[in-house]
Amino acid sequence: MTTPQTLPRPKPRERVLAAAAELFVREGVNAVGVDRLAQEAEVSKRS
Repeated sequence: MTTPQTLPRPKPRERVLAAAAELFVREGVNAVGVDRLAQEAEVSKRS
């Protein structure tokens, strides 16, 4: 029996960029802070 393969999770930088693009379009650049961006990207603020 074969086990299903899972896709690797994107690297933190890629998650931050994707989250930023989505949030900036949806809420505006000036409305998005570092805390919100880190939360959305599921990374620490130090990432």
